[in-house]
Amino acid sequence: MRSNRQNHSQRKAKTLAVVTGMSAHLSMIILAARPYPSHDRESGIHPPAESSPQY
Repeated sequence: MRSNRQNHSQRKAKTLAVVTGMSAHLSMIILAARPYPSHDRESGIHPPAESSPQY
């Protein structure tokens, strides 16, 4: 019983870490997509900031 409860808390912590990582990844994508003009976003062009100094 005690080991089962410990295993459950470990799984909960792992799920929390995955969710936190996913939300951080999503916010990075949103931040990366933001600076580009809307017409580029509509056509699906997402050049990296390093290779596009004119932006």
